[in-house]
Amino acid sequence: MRKAQPNESETKKRMLKVASALLAKHGFDGVSVRDVTHAAKVNVAAVNYHFGSRDGLMARVMEEALRYFNEERMARLEGLEKRFAGKSAPLEEVLEAWLKPLVSAVQRSGWKDAQLAPLIGRILTLPADKVPAEIYQTHEGIDERVRRLLSKTLSPRSVGEISWRMHALLGALAHTLVSPTVSGLLDHASVEVVMGRFLKFAAAAMREGADSATQAKNSPQATFDF
Repeated sequence: MRKAQPNESETKKRMLKVASALLAKHGFDGVSVRDVTHAAKVNVAAVNYHFGSRDGLMARVMEEALRYFNEERMARLEGLEKRFAGKSAPLEEVLEAWLKPLVSAVQRSGWKDAQLAPLIGRILTLPADKVPAEIYQTHEGIDERVRRLLSKTLSPRSVGEISWRMHALLGALAHTLVSPTVSGLLDHASVEVVMGRFLKFAAAAMREGADSATQAKNSPQATFDF
């Protein structure tokens, strides 16, 4: 059995902190093991010792970044499902439950806005095979709950159309959080301000065309799939 070193936990925390900052700035394909170990002032073997591999380090960074974000999203969505069982929930409340926990995730984690928010943005852009299975399944479960709620709220809009708009919004959110222009603003304005503006955009994007959907069915042009 490997003996625990006196400063093992401090070393591990430092490596996670350094890796998180580098990944938030450069992305998951732009950071090497040597980048992390050099910045953390440890040797390369420390990555394998503490995390098993580079993939293990990346997975741990994702878990730490998403922990509070996903915990609150699940809790808020469950609350909405109970409050509006079988009924339509307000669109803004569904979107806030899905996306706004990013604000409290930053506050609860103690990380800086300009570090955690871009890092979560980076994670949202990763393909499924680059994300740990447990995280992927959690996100799938969260998105499915959002789809169920929105299918009532935005009826008669189809589930396929709702899924498409959700996917587009996640892409827009990821780009917003990662964009140097926006992430630079996070040094001066809180992520709460950025998310407040984004949620207004998200609600408008989800509502667009909803009022005319029923009218379009009765329109002569509705027979043409333009």
